[in-house]
Amino acid sequence: MTASDTLHPISVESLRRASVPIPAGVFMLGHRYEDLSDEIRESDRIRGLGLGSLLDATPSHWVWLPDYSMSQQLVTNGDYLSFLHATASGSEGASGAHVFDDSTLWRYVWTDTNARVGTVRIHEVQPDGSVLRFEESYTGAHNFIDAYLASISAEVDRMLHSDTMGPDDRAIGTLTQRFAAPRDKTVRRVFSWLRWKLRHSILGTGSDDLEALVADERERSLLTAMIDHAGTPQQIDGDLDELVRDLQRRYVSESERSFVSAFRRDNQVVETVLFLRRARKELAATPAAAPLALHRVLYPRNWSSPDGDEVPQTFGSTVPWSEQPVTGVCLYESLAFTAWLSSEVGWQIQVTLPNEAEFERVAGWPLNGEATQPTAKGRDGSELLDPRLKQLYPWQDQNGRGYFEFFGTEGHELENYRTDRAAWSRLVEETARLTTDQRRLSQLVGFGWQWMADRFDTRERKYERFNRPDYPRHSTPAVIRSPEGALGPIPGDAAPVYDYQPNRNPQDSYYVVRGAPDLVGGPGICTRRYALLPLRGYHNVGFRW
Repeated sequence: MTASDTLHPISVESLRRASVPIPAGVFMLGHRYEDLSDEIRESDRIRGLGLGSLLDATPSHWVWLPDYSMSQQLVTNGDYLSFLHATASGSEGASGAHVFDDSTLWRYVWTDTNARVGTVRIHEVQPDGSVLRFEESYTGAHNFIDAYLASISAEVDRMLHSDTMGPDDRAIGTLTQRFAAPRDKTVRRVFSWLRWKLRHSILGTGSDDLEALVADERERSLLTAMIDHAGTPQQIDGDLDELVRDLQRRYVSESERSFVSAFRRDNQVVETVLFLRRARKELAATPAAAPLALHRVLYPRNWSSPDGDEVPQTFGSTVPWSEQPVTGVCLYESLAFTAWLSSEVGWQIQVTLPNEAEFERVAGWPLNGEATQPTAKGRDGSELLDPRLKQLYPWQDQNGRGYFEFFGTEGHELENYRTDRAAWSRLVEETARLTTDQRRLSQLVGFGWQWMADRFDTRERKYERFNRPDYPRHSTPAVIRSPEGALGPIPGDAAPVYDYQPNRNPQDSYYVVRGAPDLVGGPGICTRRYALLPLRGYHNVGFRW
């Protein structure tokens, strides 16, 4: 979908034109080293990529997927801007109100999509090499916005108070109980006020119910006193200025250290600082008694303003900002966009993020009829499938150029294409996957990470859930072509075919991302999956529907 496609209003037909239908079928999830082409094996030997070890983490299983459709391209800045500025009317909210600010939307993506997070576990590597573990809990959060504020607050606490930790505190959940006064009071005061100012996006349009917003009596008393005090806005402004300056010093001092946190200082936007800066700016422009508009503080992290790029790229042949993929939005903002698309067509079509298997099928399994409609049957009527049909790199047979020729060793050359629209168009064309009717699925890999709807379970790296006796199976097992190419099955029983179920374990707090070019050995490999915190937006993570 490009900026020329008007998303608002949108029809069922326009949604279909912007997507590629994928018929129901069986395909191989994961990959086996023995099924790789000789060319890739030779490249693995020469470059020392360690593909065998990478593929061992996701062994192959045959799964069946019902028919679905995938958006042709990543969601663009222009698409997301349409969503950010869409207005609600009638029963959906006050006329002229932004859909983005509506608490109903954020409750929906937090609970109804089964994406609610109860806890997240964060690990930081300390200067002495030890690993400090933290656990954040969102069990009392009303919706995503409530949880997001709690997470940002906890990140501020970690960055400003981790040096107060002693050796006995290195256990899950202890840091959040140890604050250095008076900093604890400042952080609590700031985030209590921010929750109050964002109350309409947390509780509902027009709701000023302090009792519903705050369950803790201590915080309720604090907020009541702040609401009644005329000098509160000035105090909060000073608090925010102090916190931002202290955080900046802390992040800079740790910039040479390799540590794991909600955001990495060396290659990511520091979301805590960015959010507090935006909040301070908007609070200064908002009357003390008035609520804060969510879309004024939570637009994509790399946008200069809620209206997008303030300096349109009009020089030469630069790719227009509105046509570039949107990044810097978290899982819940991506889910909210898809919910908005569903509502635009009256929920006649359910739009959501793809799950891991749906992404891997379009990225790795040839979409040419042969793969989705096997040409032969086993003696018992089961489908005869060839695991060698799957491509490790999604465009390896689409053109004569290799992955590394497009993006270099670690994908840094992608930015160069943004300055040349013709080169960008050729890149999108050359790396597209073609379907039987020559429709194109573009930007599957190489254009950044993409959010998936599945949760990521570090305890289930080898798809252990398929081994459970209660995991649903397709009615007919698969007969697999042998590695030698014979039409008979591999010796042994026919392979089971599983009815793929996305991982929805509520204890898991990280979500799958796919498709980035950042890591040697990982670039473009469709079987690889990685995980990120769903409550953060990242500079190189976009999404498609």
